[in-house]
Amino acid sequence: MYETLQLGDIGDDVKILQEKLKRLDYYNALITGSFGLSLEAGVRAFQKDNQLPITGIVDDETWEILNNYTESKISPISVYPTLSLGSSGNFVTDLQTKLKALLYYTGDVNGNFDLETELSVKRFQLNNEITASGTVNNETWNLLNTLYGNLRDCAIDGEDIDDYTTYTVQNGDRIFMVNN
Repeated sequence: MYETLQLGDIGDDVKILQEKLKRLDYYNALITGSFGLSLEAGVRAFQKDNQLPITGIVDDETWEILNNYTESKISPISVYPTLSLGSSGNFVTDLQTKLKALLYYTGDVNGNFDLETELSVKRFQLNNEITASGTVNNETWNLLNTLYGNLRDCAIDGEDIDDYTTYTVQNGDRIFMVNN
C-alpha cells in the first residue's frame, strides 16, 4: 500500500497521487512529486465529495477510495509515444494541433514531424524550462497536455478553441474594454 501523504511530502507516491487526482479532475497542475497547496486542495475536495474526514492528509482510507476509482485507469507508463523528426501518424497530428492552439506551431496539421514541428517543440520546451531537445518525451507530453487542457477549460461557452483565429497587434492598434 502507499504511505500516508501530506503537505510538504515529496516522492513517487506523491506523483501517483497527483496523477490519480488529475484523472478525476481534482488536480490540474503539473505532476511534480511535490505535495503543495494545490494538491492539498484537491485532496480536501476529493475527501469532501466522498464523505471522508476533510484533513488534506492522504491516509489508508483516502487511498482505498481513490484506488477504487482509478486503479484500472492508471498506468505507470504514458500512453503517448516518444516522437522526433521523421515520426508520423495520429500522435504527431495531436502534437501539432496542441502546439498550434498554444501558438507554438504555425504550419499545417499534417501528421508529419518535420523541421517546423521540431522547431515548435524546441520553442515550447525552452519557454517551459525543460530540455529543448526537439524530441517529445513523457515530460513534454505531460506539460503539453496540462497546458492544452487548461486552455480548453478557458474556452467560452464550450466553444472549440481550434475555431479561433489569431490576430497580431500592430502599431497604432488600440485595445479597450466595453462595459455592458
